[in-house]
Amino acid sequence: MAICVHDHDLLGDRSPMDADVAVPDELDSVWESITELLAAVELTADDVIDFGQISQVSGLPEGRIRQLLQDPAAPAEDPDTRFRERLAWLRDLRRRPDGRKLTLDDIGTGIGCSHAQVGYLLNGERQPSLRHVQGLELFFRVSPGFFTATDRQSLARALEPVQSSLAQLAALKGHIVLSTVRLRGSTAHPETVLGQALADAIAAAEPDAEVREVADAMRALPPPHRSRVASVFRGILGLAQERPGPSVNDR
Repeated sequence: MAICVHDHDLLGDRSPMDADVAVPDELDSVWESITELLAAVELTADDVIDFGQISQVSGLPEGRIRQLLQDPAAPAEDPDTRFRERLAWLRDLRRRPDGRKLTLDDIGTGIGCSHAQVGYLLNGERQPSLRHVQGLELFFRVSPGFFTATDRQSLARALEPVQSSLAQLAALKGHIVLSTVRLRGSTAHPETVLGQALADAIAAAEPDAEVREVADAMRALPPPHRSRVASVFRGILGLAQERPGPSVNDR
């Protein structure tokens, strides 16, 4: 049986949906970096950005995504409206095992309240408490802050994997220098233009599969272990330098 909570749990000063203050975000810097990297690797935004996928990750409509990218001064959204729209969007996106839409009872049972209270949240008649926001994030399996992040914060977070993949590609092509370039496990889908460009760059950088496998294993080792293994490899390959022994005068 679902546990019913009282109205004071959903109302009052504890709501995370209170009006936004000036909240910092990294959207401008992330988008500027993506734009510079695109120019370096000679690709376009349409080549690498799947706006449908970005919409699913961020919870923003594609029109809103384009508005934010084209107009840094685009007006901020109302936090209460943002919560309702994202909750309704998730309810429509995530389905029951039989493919049918989630009921209010399904959601209420998942977060520990009645179906009526879920209806109040969807209709904007109640404000959620932090406990319920966290419960909804767990129920829908979305990242923490999904309901409370501003549109700009959500979009910046969704674009970070694109930025990371572009940086890897640019580094492999010698356009930039990264402290560490992850050659495997890229977030770019292999069937996209960016994914294929990364795969080609990786193959060119390390054409031998066995060499690539050994290199990946070496990178995964902690630095002390990596140094010891590297010494063994140098010895096997005849690359080890003999250390001079103590001189007569030192004895």
